[in-house]
Amino acid sequence: LYHDDIVLMVKMEKMAAASAIPRVKPSPDLAFFDTETQKTIASAIKSLMKEQTLFRNPGLKLEHLAKRLHLPRQQLSAFINQYYRMNFTQLINSFRIDYAKEILNNPDEIRPLEQLFPDFGFYSRSTFNRVFKAATGLSPAEFRQQKSA
Repeated sequence: LYHDDIVLMVKMEKMAAASAIPRVKPSPDLAFFDTETQKTIASAIKSLMKEQTLFRNPGLKLEHLAKRLHLPRQQLSAFINQYYRMNFTQLINSFRIDYAKEILNNPDEIRPLEQLFPDFGFYSRSTFNRVFKAATGLSPAEFRQQKSA
């Protein structure tokens, strides 16, 4: 494990102890989740992403989220693929891009993009630009300009 991974795991364990996210009973069948389990897992993911903004950590990995949700990694991956119809990276990037759009739409946010992309959970500006443009059809700079026009 890298240092960042260890630090993230420790932080996530502390958050797990402090939060009231329900534990999900693992299912032996990776391809099947009953409706109640789907709702529980989706609600827990939403809580971790929206309220605790885990997506803002560029080192977030499927293993970290699985441990946080008390699910096997393969089972969480299968759930994300089935429920959201995307893979883990695409899901996390969707939260990152939604957050980036929210910040870029804020008229009080005047920091240059070079200072913002780490806040969105990206290691590099080029990756942020590529993912943002794929999601919105605009570069972050074009998106920001469009809101001020």
